[in-house]
Amino acid sequence: MKKGFLSVLLTLGMVLMMLPTTAYADSTWCDTCGKWVTVRYEYEYKDAQWHWNHTFCQECGKNTSNPRAKHQWSGTATCTSGRICTVCGGTSNPLGHAYESTVTIEPTCTTDGVRTYVCKNDSSHTYTEPIPAAGHNYESSVTTEATCTTNGLRTYVCKNDSSHTYTEPIPAAGHNYESSVTTEPTCTTDGVRTYVCKNDSSHTYTEPIPATGHNLEKVEKKNAGCTEDGYETYWKCNTCKKLFSDEAGTVEISNPTAIKATGHNLEKVEKKDAGCTEDGYEAYWKCQTCKKLFSDEAGPMEISNPTAIKATGHNLEKVEKKDAGCTEDGYEA
Repeated sequence: MKKGFLSVLLTLGMVLMMLPTTAYADSTWCDTCGKWVTVRYEYEYKDAQWHWNHTFCQECGKNTSNPRAKHQWSGTATCTSGRICTVCGGTSNPLGHAYESTVTIEPTCTTDGVRTYVCKNDSSHTYTEPIPAAGHNYESSVTTEATCTTNGLRTYVCKNDSSHTYTEPIPAAGHNYESSVTTEPTCTTDGVRTYVCKNDSSHTYTEPIPATGHNLEKVEKKNAGCTEDGYETYWKCNTCKKLFSDEAGTVEISNPTAIKATGHNLEKVEKKDAGCTEDGYEAYWKCQTCKKLFSDEAGPMEISNPTAIKATGHNLEKVEKKDAGCTEDGYEA
């Protein structure tokens, strides 16, 4: 349709270019001839707005004027034809088509629609063109939720036509277990680990956590002292803090087996009298085991050192001088 319209315009233009001029006779003053002469007016089509007014002297042939004048239109222009100038016989440009479109048949998902074009200048000029089918535009929603063990359902509805639908299964989610310790194990008893499915908390199961067993550490034997009890070797669990008499941890005890204090093994150290220059000391008792010193035989009175007896100092008596003899030495006083 559009190609045909262009062909009409091209043909019309060629016709207008080939239009003959229109001639009229009249009289006017000719400057060349110097008198009133008969002249010939020729009107030549220039374009769709103007024509030329040629004036020729019939005697000398001079073109005395060549003014441009507007067309004097007659008639009504249409889409494909213009009006006619009553002076030069030329035509104006046709109005051309001014198409306005409307959808006369809506497209569906699967069938084409129709758009109709009508010329506003002449409603008898129309044409149509197809509107491609819209195709499906599906939007989905979950109509049945999937569980751990059963499939769900997803439904697709075309937004262009809700009568076009289809469904597809949503695979079962399967179990997604998360675990926590619900009972802590001890050295001798099992604990419990509980599993709960995050997709469905009603799906649970448990499994035991094995007892850890004792974490035994040996405590070496402590021999008894003179006044302090000792104990036999034992084992202590660093986890539950219980005590055992055996390395295997089968015989539990409340306290280590005690070893009674031996008591002091005292030996008397006799009194030492003081001399002139040397101190003495009172009698005391010394433990042969712990080496401690005591002031009494029973041993409750511990001392750091024996009780000292001060030196008495010298008890001097003068011996007079003896002179030496012939054969015998003497000495001073």
